[in-house]
Amino acid sequence: TGCVDDEGEKIDSALIQNKTMCIAIHGSDSWRNSKINFDNTINAFIALYQVATFEGWMEVMDDSIDSSGIDQQPIFENSLLPYLFYLVFIFVGSFFTLNLLVGVIIDNFNRLKKEYEEKGQLGVLLTPGQRQWMATFRKMTKTKPMRMVSPPGNDFMRLCYDISDSQKFEILITMVILLNMAQMCMDHHNSSETFNVVMWWANLIFSIIYTVEAAIKLIGYRKFYFHKSWNVFDFVIVLAAWFGMLIDMANLSSIIDPSILRCFRVFRVARILRIIQMAKGIRRLLYTLICSLPALMNIGTLLMLIIYIYSVVGVAMFGYVQIQGILTDQQNFASTDKALIMMTRLATSAGWNDVLAAVQISPPNCDPNLYEDKVGANGDCGNDAFGVGYFGSFVLVAFLVMINMYIAVILDNFSEAQQQEDLGIDVDDINIFYEKWMMFDPKATQFLNVSRLRDLVQELKPPLGNPKVTEDDILHLDIPLYPTDRAHCIDVLQALISQTLGPNKNMDEFEMIKELMAESFRAAFPTLVVEVIETTTKQRLREIRAAIVLQKALRRFKNYKKQMPSSPIEFKDI
Repeated sequence: TGCVDDEGEKIDSALIQNKTMCIAIHGSDSWRNSKINFDNTINAFIALYQVATFEGWMEVMDDSIDSSGIDQQPIFENSLLPYLFYLVFIFVGSFFTLNLLVGVIIDNFNRLKKEYEEKGQLGVLLTPGQRQWMATFRKMTKTKPMRMVSPPGNDFMRLCYDISDSQKFEILITMVILLNMAQMCMDHHNSSETFNVVMWWANLIFSIIYTVEAAIKLIGYRKFYFHKSWNVFDFVIVLAAWFGMLIDMANLSSIIDPSILRCFRVFRVARILRIIQMAKGIRRLLYTLICSLPALMNIGTLLMLIIYIYSVVGVAMFGYVQIQGILTDQQNFASTDKALIMMTRLATSAGWNDVLAAVQISPPNCDPNLYEDKVGANGDCGNDAFGVGYFGSFVLVAFLVMINMYIAVILDNFSEAQQQEDLGIDVDDINIFYEKWMMFDPKATQFLNVSRLRDLVQELKPPLGNPKVTEDDILHLDIPLYPTDRAHCIDVLQALISQTLGPNKNMDEFEMIKELMAESFRAAFPTLVVEVIETTTKQRLREIRAAIVLQKALRRFKNYKKQMPSSPIEFKDI
């Protein structure tokens, strides 16, 4: 930093040229060195580590540019060469090297994840294609057929049912939601009384529209209205909106905390989430996030454990440090709860260099003998060397490793979802299959007569469906059949997926995958446990063809008996 005056301001280099002159005129305390410097290799490493994390690098660069020599007073922009040095280092050290670190973390995370998933499942023997099959089959176990809502007999209820099932009605409600969002965006500070009245009536009108929508669906679907999670979500939103409106009309703001009222008003913004139902790309991203939640919770738990350990250590080492710099009455290490808040903030690496500078305070700016009765206390001074290792290691573990593991989990699940789409079958295809199945199995028995499978496949869209499918094509699928010629939904879906993925080239591999997933299927569909497979559609096809051959042979034999002893019959066509 160089020579400073009593107020800590840097003295102009024209007045003070070097350290000797500074000490002679202003005293030894006036010559100060920057805490982050390049005086030795260790200090230089700490300085560049701070620059690599983009925290405080501007101050370090300014000191480097103003530097004029050893024990010389800094000169403003003495050399512009450090600009190039820091520019190159940020590109190489931050943009390139740190991203390589992130890449290594993601790569090793994916490798260990696959090893863990494959353990005990013959995973080392699986090819990439088999893993894709297994991932697809796992998604099959997460969805089941739902009971179809039958149209009510009452004319008015049937009208409500038809309206609720109409695509035009959904589009209309979506447009209303978008208008509601635009109306909510108009709210602003210091609005006029007239504006507030107009906004209140607009909210009332939108609430009435949403209430009418919920009433129509409730009348049309009856008790089945609550079987769909989106309907439950809409119903809660409607109740919350009316609760907030009633509180406003009753003028209960003096009794109920106004912040609670604002929460109910903001809760209406959640209506925009209904658009997710109509946007496939957004649904995929949301599905990726939901699939990532278990792993994210595990990483979050580990991160909180690391934060807690560092907080306890921070209280022990920096609990008595003087309140100065970035340290305040709220942000310090005086207690565990405040340390937890501080370390949670530093987990994002935000301002960690300022906290490090605050705990590096040393005499004469502090009194090392202030707390002599406290064992291990260094007065209200900090610990320079320990602070560097403490905060440096925490940023490395919590920010550069743990936080980036969140990215690794989300990217891995998104990549898996993208691979399924590239494969030709994704979650939407499986959901559409169950929606069509519901039309043929309205009571959700999970079974369908084999004679109706052709109609089901014709109703489906590619890749699972085929509008030109024949009875022979259905029988060639090799679907297991249960008593009374019934086929189970999971077996039909398995057969259609295997046909799409082309398992005929590696039938042995496909059978191995089915065996690996058999236990998962039985756990997800308990009805399979009590049922016994009688035959398969392919075996039934063989039986039909054998019966046809026998019938032809029998007819020829009868003709042969009639023609005897005229001319012998040729059996070459039998």
